[in-house]
Amino acid sequence: MNDPELDRADWLIENETSYLGLAEYLVGPVAKVWARLESKATNGIPCTNLVMWKYQEKHQYGYLQIDFAPGLHVRTFTEPIYRCAEITGNSAKIFIGRGEGQLLRQPALMVRGRDRTTVYELIKDDWRDIYPAMAQDMISAVLFGKGPRSNAELARSALRLALAAKKSSVKREEILFESV
Repeated sequence: MNDPELDRADWLIENETSYLGLAEYLVGPVAKVWARLESKATNGIPCTNLVMWKYQEKHQYGYLQIDFAPGLHVRTFTEPIYRCAEITGNSAKIFIGRGEGQLLRQPALMVRGRDRTTVYELIKDDWRDIYPAMAQDMISAVLFGKGPRSNAELARSALRLALAAKKSSVKREEILFESV
């Protein structure tokens, strides 16, 4: 990820659809998407990349923030990138962060309600722990005759959201999700 000329939208499609898949899985259908996916800001400094979406329900929004930080030379498990997703609704906010770069020392999952915040500190945030969990989910689905948590429809939705983000970033305008 040290190549500053790499197309950020293509990188998003190849690497981050797992986060985008959470958008509709957790809250519901998306109506609009807006994105800024660039390798450098106008001043030549690596910039924050954002994908924002509005849900079909009123007052519900989400965003994915990705910061590429190869110049910081931080200790990292995989690559020097900060990722987080935040989903906001009428009565709660969900914050999901992988934290593999350890740029911010924060819990992997935080849920803020109207009068209470619940923090889940003991959730494994190392991406390598996901693969055994996925295998266990598939084995349980076969043994108990249930569908897996993740399915082709969820993957299709995540890919559509990533494609809408790419289109928005190129056109520099909000994209109706139905048009993708």
